[in-house]
Amino acid sequence: MNKKQLKTAFLSFLLILIGFYSYTLIHAYALEPVYFNAFPLQQYDSRFYVVSLQEGAEIEINVTNTYNGDFDVFIHNDRPEQTYVSKFGYDDQIYENVTTFDTSSGDFTQLNYVAEESQLYYIQVVLISGETDTYHLNSSVSLELYFIPFLIPGYSVPIVASITLLTFIFIAIHINKRIKIKAH
Repeated sequence: MNKKQLKTAFLSFLLILIGFYSYTLIHAYALEPVYFNAFPLQQYDSRFYVVSLQEGAEIEINVTNTYNGDFDVFIHNDRPEQTYVSKFGYDDQIYENVTTFDTSSGDFTQLNYVAEESQLYYIQVVLISGETDTYHLNSSVSLELYFIPFLIPGYSVPIVASITLLTFIFIAIHINKRIKIKAH
């Protein structure tokens, strides 16, 4: 190789290297996080957040893994009542009230969304593959944790409510009998 070819090869290598790092830096620092959270999940587990957005407000969410887990992110426009995730993957219902989502594979997940109307939006982070991993979430808007009420696998809400009501009735009857016995 002569000097000119060597110089050209070296400059080409530098340009590729600079391009790669520029791309990485642009994506890593494009977001000025207002909210940060890290949390470990098991495969097929979810964690939810809630945020109130005004019409036209923009939110940017970045999720990165710690090891090699594959995290997906969904933004729901209606309050989720279940996770829609099982060991078989996603239930088709998950896509019915989703405004946007990113289910691409990789170490980095990014969502940008502009609110179409003023309301509460629910963000769901899912570890879809990778056994156990911790995600790091950055958001351009402050988020609050959201927990699905009565998310007890295998128990329906009416059964739990009925058993609770019957327990209170039996306790009331037992206390009433003790009071009558003491009165005599």
